[in-house]
Amino acid sequence: MAEGKKTWKEKHPKLATFIDEKLPKVKDLIAGILPDKGVLGIIKNLVDKDPDIRPEDKLEFTKLMNDFELEQQRLELKASEEATKRHQADMLSDSWLSKNIRPLTLIFLTLAVTTVAIIDSASLQFNVDADWKEVFQWAWMATLSFYFIGREASKMMKASKK
Repeated sequence: MAEGKKTWKEKHPKLATFIDEKLPKVKDLIAGILPDKGVLGIIKNLVDKDPDIRPEDKLEFTKLMNDFELEQQRLELKASEEATKRHQADMLSDSWLSKNIRPLTLIFLTLAVTTVAIIDSASLQFNVDADWKEVFQWAWMATLSFYFIGREASKMMKASKK
């Protein structure tokens, strides 16, 4: 396993211990599932639908899942705050490129996606592989989201300081 990569059991030791000790059927069912591919959602569905699991164990499982989800939300908020700090640092930089890399990336990806869409719809003998379409789609959506959400977050931070 790559350094820095943890299995879901390493990431969620309380939940893993609870499943190992109290939910042996669920443990057996998920044994072959790859980590971080929706494992927790699958486990939740299995626990909810298993009539043999005691209600108090289901309640404890739900509490552990809620604790985990709250921790995930806290980590996402922290990541968002860090991104906002990076945006602010970019704007304070003396470098033209640092200040303009996000809008330039957005312009490039918008032009690339638009060009591919026009050529593809013009019925020319131009065919973009589905994998590349997906790459463009995700890169463009991520950049759009990052750019506009980042700008709004920066504006909000400036307004809150006033």
